[in-house]
Amino acid sequence: MSMKMSMEAKSSLASHVMVMLGIPGYMCMLLSFLILCSLILGWMQLARCRSLTAKRIRNARNHIILGHNKPADADDDASSSFPSLAVILPVRSLKPHSIARWKRQLAVRYRGQINFTFVVESKTDPAYDAIRDEIIINNNNNNNNSSRENFNANANIIVAGCCCSNVTSLRSQKIHNQLAALSQTSSELVLFLDDDMELPSHALEAAAHVLLTDKRPSLCVTGYPCDYVADCQAPVWAHAAAAYRKVLSIPYGFSDAAGFVWGGFMLMHRSDARDVAREWSAGGYSDDLVVAGVAANTQRVVLTPYTLAFPTIHDSTTSWIAYWNYLRRQCYTCFTYTNATMHRVNATMAAVHVALSLLTGIGATIAVTTPGWPLVAFVLITLASAASIRSADLAVWELYVTGCRAAARVAPGAWHDVDAATGFSPPPTSLVPYVKTAVAVVFHQFVIAAAFAVTFFRSDVVWGGRRYWCKGGRLSKVDVL
Repeated sequence: MSMKMSMEAKSSLASHVMVMLGIPGYMCMLLSFLILCSLILGWMQLARCRSLTAKRIRNARNHIILGHNKPADADDDASSSFPSLAVILPVRSLKPHSIARWKRQLAVRYRGQINFTFVVESKTDPAYDAIRDEIIINNNNNNNNSSRENFNANANIIVAGCCCSNVTSLRSQKIHNQLAALSQTSSELVLFLDDDMELPSHALEAAAHVLLTDKRPSLCVTGYPCDYVADCQAPVWAHAAAAYRKVLSIPYGFSDAAGFVWGGFMLMHRSDARDVAREWSAGGYSDDLVVAGVAANTQRVVLTPYTLAFPTIHDSTTSWIAYWNYLRRQCYTCFTYTNATMHRVNATMAAVHVALSLLTGIGATIAVTTPGWPLVAFVLITLASAASIRSADLAVWELYVTGCRAAARVAPGAWHDVDAATGFSPPPTSLVPYVKTAVAVVFHQFVIAAAFAVTFFRSDVVWGGRRYWCKGGRLSKVDVL
């Protein structure tokens, strides 16, 4: 009898919920299903493109991955193959793996004159002594000994000073560092690179080849980071932070000129870099969004080859506070702009992102709590989780390793053992990441909407030991914390 009454109570509750939801609730639920299906298809297409690219690299008998059509046994010491290149790396603080990663960056293959410029704010930064002692001195000794590992790489360090020392030209500290190095370079090509990037050995030549040979009017060549969490015990916040970029990566499955720019890897001609620098100097906060705005204003494309997808191990110790601050910084960029067109584009992106996120989160929650629909919601969310992991984690890892091994075939001195050299391990294959990613996909939709709402009402954000204030799309004040 009690079981019968319990079932009747549940049935009554279900009917009550269905009455309260009505047509709007069901429409929201169905729209969320449609959005999830779109995400699944987008990630599947992205995984397909990346897998096909890796297959083409494996089957290629020539120098295709490095941007050449000459045979693999051609002269590898032809330093005139590519124009001179300046690699600019803004650095802040010293992390546990920084020195090893910088050394691997200097060992990346580029058959042409190349110079690495590390830029710090001041000599008190621990990174300054580490770069001077472990990178520059050792690298110069290696070059004097004709070490093939470093090819033609030279390295130097610049102290840029504080970004807020001149109130008439406020900009973010990262942009301030980049401008300081750019003003001292005379190379034909300039690459703005994050110092914590794990750079594949083929990346520089592949990017330079695309920039120099693509017939479309282009401003720069960029890549895209693909965060994955290597530790199965990592909290849901870490998976949610990684999910943010996975959602934004979908357009790259449909075009190699999707219009997005990632500030971690931006290669351009020096003349174009100086045009971008003028916009950066005028209160610039987000280096990549400013570049995207310049490209749109000058009606040029931003090239994103499939080979430039970089796996990035996300911090497995990410806390809720770190996750929230990360989203706030990402949302803040949408409220910065350099012109009216960029303002409209950013505002539209933010509005669409919030609307789709709320629809997905609320619809999935309704489905989970409505009788008859939890199984459908569970299947779609799980499929979305699996598709995102396949497209971003596994496919990018496959593409990364394939590219490095292809480069090692034509230049054995560059990478003796790609797995040991990079320090990477393949993404975990247990069920735990799939479950946590599934939870993170839904949870993230609510948090990102909240982050946009908070950012809309607050004109300041904390990033890299600075509090930045924005007015009219540009920085108006910078405080040192």
